[in-house]
Amino acid sequence: MMSKSEEYRFKAAQCLESAPKVADPLARHTLLDMAAHWARLAEFHEASRDLEDLAHLVAARWKAAKLT
Repeated sequence: MMSKSEEYRFKAAQCLESAPKVADPLARHTLLDMAAHWARLAEFHEASRDLEDLAHLVAARWKAAKLT
C-alpha cells in the first residue's frame, strides 16, 4: 500500500508521462501544471507529517521534563 506522498508522486508521474502524448497544447500545459501540483502536495504532506512527528516528540519531552 502506498503512502499518501507516494500516491501523490505517482499521480504526478502519470501526468508527466501523459503530457508529451497529448496533441493539444493547452491540455499538455494543464497536465504539466497538474504534475507540479501533485508533486507540491506530496511535499506538503511530508512536511506536515514531519511537523506532526516533531510535535509528538516535543510533547513527550515536555511531559518527561515535568515529571522530573
